[in-house]
Amino acid sequence: MTKILDAFLDDLLQLNPDLASELGIYTNSNMLKDYSEAGENREYAMYKKYYSQLNSVDGDELSVPENALLYYLENKIKGEKYKGYEYLINHYYGFHIVTVTLLTQYHRIENERDVKTYIERIRKYEKRIRDVIHRTQQQYNDFIIPHISVIGRVANMLRSFIAKEPEHNIIVTHLSGMMEKGNIRNKNNYIDQVIELLKTRIYPAYKDVIDMMAKIRDHSHKEPGLWNLKNGDDFYAYMLGTYTTLQISPDDIHRIGHDEVKRIKQSILEMISKEGYSTKSKFSSIMSNYYYNISLKHPELFYSHEDPDKKTVLSDFQKIIDSSYLRVSSISDVRADRFIRAEHIPSYRTGATSAYYDPPSLDGKREGKFFIHPDWFPFKPSMDTLVYHEIIPGHHMQYSAARQSSLTHPIQNIATFIGYVEGWALYAERLAYEHQWLESDYQIMEYLMSELFRAVRLVVDTGIHSKKWSRQQAYDYMEAHLGWGSYAQIDRYSVWPGHACAYKMGEIEILKIREKFKKSKGNDYNEKDFHSSILRYGSLPFPILYEIVNNELI
Repeated sequence: MTKILDAFLDDLLQLNPDLASELGIYTNSNMLKDYSEAGENREYAMYKKYYSQLNSVDGDELSVPENALLYYLENKIKGEKYKGYEYLINHYYGFHIVTVTLLTQYHRIENERDVKTYIERIRKYEKRIRDVIHRTQQQYNDFIIPHISVIGRVANMLRSFIAKEPEHNIIVTHLSGMMEKGNIRNKNNYIDQVIELLKTRIYPAYKDVIDMMAKIRDHSHKEPGLWNLKNGDDFYAYMLGTYTTLQISPDDIHRIGHDEVKRIKQSILEMISKEGYSTKSKFSSIMSNYYYNISLKHPELFYSHEDPDKKTVLSDFQKIIDSSYLRVSSISDVRADRFIRAEHIPSYRTGATSAYYDPPSLDGKREGKFFIHPDWFPFKPSMDTLVYHEIIPGHHMQYSAARQSSLTHPIQNIATFIGYVEGWALYAERLAYEHQWLESDYQIMEYLMSELFRAVRLVVDTGIHSKKWSRQQAYDYMEAHLGWGSYAQIDRYSVWPGHACAYKMGEIEILKIREKFKKSKGNDYNEKDFHSSILRYGSLPFPILYEIVNNELI
């Protein structure tokens, strides 16, 4: 049966050469994924082909990775009726981020052939941009338009990209550096080719996207929710199910969010009260006063914004990452055996996020990285919890466990389930707290604030898309219950509906499974055994994970 998984992986990578490069599988390295409607139709035809093959086999004969792929394909096919609903213009995973990341981080450049395929991909990039323009115009005709603020964010990112002369563009400077490193001949000739392509094809295409967005922006929806769209409520329910892998309504998630917010805020207020601060006013005022007093008493916990090379934050994050490798044996037998380096987010992506983890390639040639926004100066006690979420015992440890296990298949690096992946990472934050990796009350407070943030997301995401909340109403809720509001976060939820709910809902499910494991094992409960049961099968939808745990407990 592994032949089906292998065949699906081969066919998928033929249709998505971008993904092949990201994984470190150098197939069709001169090609780009087809963004046209015809390209999307070919993907759905492939999903149906392999779903039919797997579904024809008795379920008891399917391995765990095969069952996971069957679930993934079935869900993909269910979503076919929502083709064209996901915003092509967005500031998180839009064409401009995906393609430049492919070229400057994932495309291997070790020899002259690699340089030629790099240039060939740049040539094909113009068609991708034209496909995005065409399909966005189709979305506009169907009134599927992102919020005006999102259009503004993307337009600013595109303008910033073409503001530099082509010879100073990251696509050129990256190629130049890699050719220098590899001692590749004909450097000037290749650089001239790329500059010419940017000047005559890519920059003009970017300008056309900017012009198109200027025409549609005044017709965008006044509020960001999916309820604006035809069948938007059904699409949102589908997206929640896709990301959480749970059969749960927006109303139930909204209620759970409120309950979690109340519970976590109570823990925070108890800590603040013990510090001697008043808790009689609004939560936002209490938190503002708390941080103000810390700044007076402990200015050393804050970074100077005058750090000229902005390397101090990177260095401090690196120290926390390195120390997490030494601590992991207390909670798991998994060894995260590949080094993670802290680096600044590339300039073309700074409008999207402040930090993220990028795993190593499957072949190990590209190291994993933890990217940090160069202009972000975090509150120092908050840094540990972020590392534990992104690296160890979070995403990187989960990635390492799956890669090292004989029970997984490489397809699970593609057909991932966000409820499991982000649920584990949020659970990892809790593990660090439970195992006393947080050495000060300030660090514990930042863990609680991180958890509160994920609980608030449940309310805000469902509020925007299901309760018809306005953008301002979502901001006000964040400010009232977090102590701060963020339009950038709200814009993220508007273009990525349901995704933000996967973190807290996933953690809740993992905690439920842990409690069941504890009750069943009694005095024989071993936390490392539990983590092994959760991690060794790789990324899974929760229905399959529950089945595995139940079988192990019988």
